[in-house]
Amino acid sequence: MGMILRSAIIGLGRMGAQPSIRLEGKICAGWLPVSHAEAILSVPGLSLSAMCDNDEERRNTYSAYYNVKNIFADYEEMLGAIRPDILSIATRTDIRCDVIRKAVSAGVKGIYAEKPISRSVADCKDAISAIRSGNVKLVYGATRRAMDIYRKAKKICWSGELGDVQHISTEFGRAALLWTLPHATDLILFFSNSHVWKEVQGNCRINQASYKHDRDELDDDPIVNNAYFSFDNGISASMIPGDGLNVRIFCSKGILTVNGDGHHIEISREGNFPNYFHKSEIITVDPLLSGTQRIFTALKNAVVSDSEVSIVTAEEILAGQELLFGIVQSFLAKGRIITPGELNENFVITGRSGDFYA
Repeated sequence: MGMILRSAIIGLGRMGAQPSIRLEGKICAGWLPVSHAEAILSVPGLSLSAMCDNDEERRNTYSAYYNVKNIFADYEEMLGAIRPDILSIATRTDIRCDVIRKAVSAGVKGIYAEKPISRSVADCKDAISAIRSGNVKLVYGATRRAMDIYRKAKKICWSGELGDVQHISTEFGRAALLWTLPHATDLILFFSNSHVWKEVQGNCRINQASYKHDRDELDDDPIVNNAYFSFDNGISASMIPGDGLNVRIFCSKGILTVNGDGHHIEISREGNFPNYFHKSEIITVDPLLSGTQRIFTALKNAVVSDSEVSIVTAEEILAGQELLFGIVQSFLAKGRIITPGELNENFVITGRSGDFYA
């Protein structure tokens, strides 16, 4: 029998511990199981040793549901008592970087943090610095890049079959910046095959009263109408307000679309009429693992072999944060293009929506 890594979860909400049965028949293949608890329990070589949440009802409900005996209200106490190898951080955004830093100090070897990582680029950078100094493996809750259908789509796009990748478009509707769009920026980075961006331009809807000029803080989760990005490899990308959760990759010899949040791939190529991409092909993918399962599997393998994580890099996680914050800073600058050197890394976005936070 191989090594069994002790795993623990902080945050027993929707992504941390809620059973996926609530989504059966409502979501595409490849998503389920989606919660961290279910995924950990399904990955050979991982054990779910402890759970932590400041809500007593959640602690009691999910510890009983998953038969986990070690439960805590305080995550620092849990880190000291259990000393987990793998830590799941499914908390609200405000404390994630603090948890990451304390987990590194406690000797955690691998961390799965939900998205977004932080409320500022500076805090994200600091947490990643701690990760690197402690040789800790880090993965991120933008799960689509780990799903078989998106990985198949990227392989096709970068095989040369459709020519050169030129532009990526995400269709997540008019969506909340921190609550929803980390998924979109991560897909853009994934398909662009680059984490080095050159320009960001964005248009948002924000609560102007929530903008605290004196301390560079926006106490809001802006609704993004549209955004444009460019990368060092010449590829550009956009977020458009169309609904459907589709991702389109425009190539020189065709267009590949992942339709319906991973339902199927559609490829449009040149047919009988030159220069028109009107010949369509539909591809379906039977997933071997869910996105969450594949991420935990990759994290476990990286910890055991002390190697880089195969799913996502720290540079991509940081770039995703920079793109998000660049959208808002562009809008506040009256729609001006923002370059990396102009990004205010200390600017804070709280992700507030009513009484709730991302």
